[in-house]
Amino acid sequence: LMRCLQQMLTPKPNLEEFVLSAENINRLILGLASPDARTRNITLETMAPIIIFTEDGHSKILSAFNHFKFKKRESRRFETVLDILRHEKSGEMVISSLLILNSLINTPEDLDDRMEMRNELLSQGYGEVLEELRKKFPQNNDVMTQLRTFTEDRDVDEEEFTDRVAERSAKPVNVKDARALITAMMESVRDKPYMHGPFLETMKHLLSMPMDKTRGLRL
Repeated sequence: LMRCLQQMLTPKPNLEEFVLSAENINRLILGLASPDARTRNITLETMAPIIIFTEDGHSKILSAFNHFKFKKRESRRFETVLDILRHEKSGEMVISSLLILNSLINTPEDLDDRMEMRNELLSQGYGEVLEELRKKFPQNNDVMTQLRTFTEDRDVDEEEFTDRVAERSAKPVNVKDARALITAMMESVRDKPYMHGPFLETMKHLLSMPMDKTRGLRL
């Protein structure tokens, strides 16, 4: 059934009509919970074109992941996909999972949206997952391509973010050094009394963030 659905959605007009209904996508994503590995893989393969080729496909798939989290009582969004990457022995399904996550990260045009998406995954141990995949599939060119895509796009975004900070700061700031960032933020608001209150509230919220691995780093 899932394979038939995938073939029906191959023509772009069919795909665009399918995604007009959020219920269609919500039903599709439930295939990730199937005990059948082939069904899970086809589900992933069918979702990727929705992100890449349809209008608002990115936001619609994110909403579907929210639906899946609620229905399957995940503690965090994308928990099931990350579990697939941690335990799956099939290179085919690993490739499909990586493609979905890379597409979700890289599709937004806005830098802040890309960094937020990437950091949501990294806060769940995605960096360690990728390192294990490098060791597990060193000869799989498609897996390695997806891993390189993540790393290269992350580096490009970090460079763009560094340039943005440099434009707004009187002195160079090492954005990978937490102490340097805090110092730069304090200096940037020092002569702006109207920013003292909002800055203090932000710092208080940062200090109260949950930091255990189960809940992750979330405001």
